[in-house]
Amino acid sequence: MANFLEFDIEREKLEEVYDVVLFLSGLQRLRNPVSALEALTGATREELIIGIDDKRSFQEALGSFWRLISNVFWKLPILYLGGLEKKDWDGVNHFLFSDRAIVALLTRHRYSFARVDFVPWEAAGRRLAVAHKRQIGHLVIVAGVPTSGKTTVMNKLMAGELPDIAKQLDFDCKKKWLSTGYGEVCHIQDARVENLLLHFNITKSLVDGDHYGYKGGLLDLIKSAQRISVVSLWCPPAELRRRYLEGRVRTKLSRSKRLRQDRKNRILLSLYDEPENLARLFAKWLSFVELHRAAPVILESTALGKTISLSDWRQEFLQGEDISAGGS
Repeated sequence: MANFLEFDIEREKLEEVYDVVLFLSGLQRLRNPVSALEALTGATREELIIGIDDKRSFQEALGSFWRLISNVFWKLPILYLGGLEKKDWDGVNHFLFSDRAIVALLTRHRYSFARVDFVPWEAAGRRLAVAHKRQIGHLVIVAGVPTSGKTTVMNKLMAGELPDIAKQLDFDCKKKWLSTGYGEVCHIQDARVENLLLHFNITKSLVDGDHYGYKGGLLDLIKSAQRISVVSLWCPPAELRRRYLEGRVRTKLSRSKRLRQDRKNRILLSLYDEPENLARLFAKWLSFVELHRAAPVILESTALGKTISLSDWRQEFLQGEDISAGGS
């Protein structure tokens, strides 16, 4: 027997999580449809099905201008807010989503969904967006700052060359692992991934914005995983600076990439020149890891290659400072 609940998506909070969530009409008429999508995402365990019925309304609202832009509109990730008044239109503000905008909101702005499929629905111009929630069996995150050795550690884990670390992470190299960087997760379209090995740069939000912070797509991935293991690579600032100058700053780049790289160099070298700021950044990351169910494993990425307990690291490098787990 089905139970029905009258619910205002814009004023009330969804408390339960459901295997399949259907939102079949009215997305384009909401005052804040992006916020509604956030709420629906949190309430979905497997599939979110959204009815898109906006084409006819906007044809009436925009007239000949609609015909001019319609062929281009659907190919771009555009969200359009209508407000044009016309006697034969109802005057309600409409949000028009291109299909690529729906995909971007659900799979790139958020990492909660692996892919979105579109299928025809009833009348011409209407369609269903079927979003498949990402599900991860075991998520292993290898985190650190640039040149701390994240890629090297990932390769050694896959090759079975770090048995002690692998045991702490419950990492079985004989299993099939999908290895990827955080920025490439959106290209993984399989809804179910049994084992995911993730490269995460804890400084990337300093250069490229909040999407790369702990509360962005990384938190979506953590919430999608049944098990989480994290190894965080710590390296003394002077060693990081030396490695970065040797391996990154002197790399030849095309002119189009040089300005961005120069800005990145300034930010990271400034960080490596200030040991206290680097320690605070690392401490915030470790607090975030603690907060989200993963016991942190700290590996000193030097010639010694030893692990450090969280309490020992804090005592040695943090000097008793209180760092909250608020994220980046």
